[in-house]
Amino acid sequence: MNAKLLPSGIDLIQFINFGLHTSDKAFLIIAKISQSGLHQLQKELLIRKRKKKQTTIILGVDMISPSSPEAIQHLFQLHDGKYFNLLCYSGSEFFHPKFYAFQCGREWNFLIGSSNLTEEGLAKNIEFNISLSGAANKDKFVVSFQKNYSRILSECNEFSLKQIQLLFSRIPEINKNVRNLEKSFTNISDSIKHRQIIEISKLDKLIREIVSFKGSHSYNERYESISSAIRACRKTIGNPKNPSVNAERWNKKEVGYFSNLSNLSYYKTKVTSKRKLSRLNNILKFLLDENISIEKRLHETLLIDGSYHVDGMGISHISDILIKYWPEKYILLNAPIIEALKFYGMRYIPTDPVERYMIILDIFEKLRKESKYPRREGYLLLDQFMWKKGHKLLYGWS
Repeated sequence: MNAKLLPSGIDLIQFINFGLHTSDKAFLIIAKISQSGLHQLQKELLIRKRKKKQTTIILGVDMISPSSPEAIQHLFQLHDGKYFNLLCYSGSEFFHPKFYAFQCGREWNFLIGSSNLTEEGLAKNIEFNISLSGAANKDKFVVSFQKNYSRILSECNEFSLKQIQLLFSRIPEINKNVRNLEKSFTNISDSIKHRQIIEISKLDKLIREIVSFKGSHSYNERYESISSAIRACRKTIGNPKNPSVNAERWNKKEVGYFSNLSNLSYYKTKVTSKRKLSRLNNILKFLLDENISIEKRLHETLLIDGSYHVDGMGISHISDILIKYWPEKYILLNAPIIEALKFYGMRYIPTDPVERYMIILDIFEKLRKESKYPRREGYLLLDQFMWKKGHKLLYGWS
């Protein structure tokens, strides 16, 4: 059995999702769950439900610091009492575990630690978890888990609609009790959060390097390509108020910098029928509607439960379209950019893609102003610097 330390962050989320994706049986025994935490696992849970893979989730209902009723309600809709089981611990003891177990054939993988199924526990807080992989059925740890699991299971009940309604009804009362305390900390926490997004010393270094990048061969190369990239994108998509995608150009990725996207991801958006073309135009019409807030447009197109979401159109795809129509307003965001920002000391990288985009947009605006890059082309020129740095960090080349 192999042990590994997993602090909060992307590796932790990937471990849980991999367990959900590959296991025959999954057991999530969690003290607290939130809507944003559930979102990190929602896709794999829906797949398990569709494939009729055995899934058991046991939650606590602590009314002092309660789980999200919305998250419980979403899980309750998946509950069928056979393949997908949502249970509530109703024993007399305080329910406080953060335990994930996955059985795949004769092997077990476990995650034990301090991370609740919340965005804070999975990604924001300082948390420590231990993953244990490759345990055999007869391993003492597995036998011990099964014994303790049986005891907990005997003190669990299925959630009911009445119980969920009670949770919703108690929220105003709980919020009232903590509102004054939250209010007293709001200004302090916001100040700290914004001050610590990027370490000051590394931010100064980043700005100096961005200034030095100005006028370089790579800078000039990007500057000269901007107009043609914008024209290529607009020629493919058309008028933002009424997009009419040129299917052939779209399928060949003749839309600015889209050639950098993986073929596998881009293939999912490929136009193969009139129906798919019509859906793509509707998605683009919504995405490019400046009368709708950017947060809402990103939410509905990026998130799997969004009304305009389609597999293959992630943040790198969507942000590349936005920046070609409004290069002075929006940034291009992808894995190399995030990796570069991490290198330069970005401390807070949300797992929620919409929040992540908005925070990094603010950072780019600060960088553009501090480095005195041109307003209209500045984000695309910063993107060139960040992309090259991120690629070098990720793949060892620039």
